[in-house]
Amino acid sequence: MNLVVLPVVVPLLAAGVALLVMRSLVLQRLVAVGANLVALGTAIALLVAVESDGIQAQTLGGWPAGVGITIVADLAAALFLVVSLVVIVVVQVFAIGQGADRGHPRIGQPVYLVLSAGVSLSFLTGDLFNLFVAFEVMLIASYVLLTLGAGAAQIRSGMTYVVINVL
Repeated sequence: MNLVVLPVVVPLLAAGVALLVMRSLVLQRLVAVGANLVALGTAIALLVAVESDGIQAQTLGGWPAGVGITIVADLAAALFLVVSLVVIVVVQVFAIGQGADRGHPRIGQPVYLVLSAGVSLSFLTGDLFNLFVAFEVMLIASYVLLTLGAGAAQIRSGMTYVVINVL
């Protein structure tokens, strides 16, 4: 498997695993933080590969470019990816320390992993359609995270956020 797809695939697969272990909050946290650390490690390795070997690209599914999903990492994309994953891991650890994921149902960490995959895909996508898909993945995950507590203030904020994004 090409290194360029791992920062997207690892968080997505880990989101499924985190949903499967949702009865154990500690295990769910370990899976989520571990997956984002693995994604960060692969992003750093990707940055090194781009710096030494040039642009890394892969078209998924065996389809030609333009029809298949093209993932591309140049130096700027790899740098942005590393910085964004560092921020994602720091915010995730901070949120865990604040107890932000203790509510029911325990979907905060899996949704955060989907957000991480969306951010990674937005930096690595090779065409505008898949960039739009990556933005939609990020937006849906952010809507869920914003309204996760289901309090009146959070629902109101979530509705405002959705309306502004639709415009």
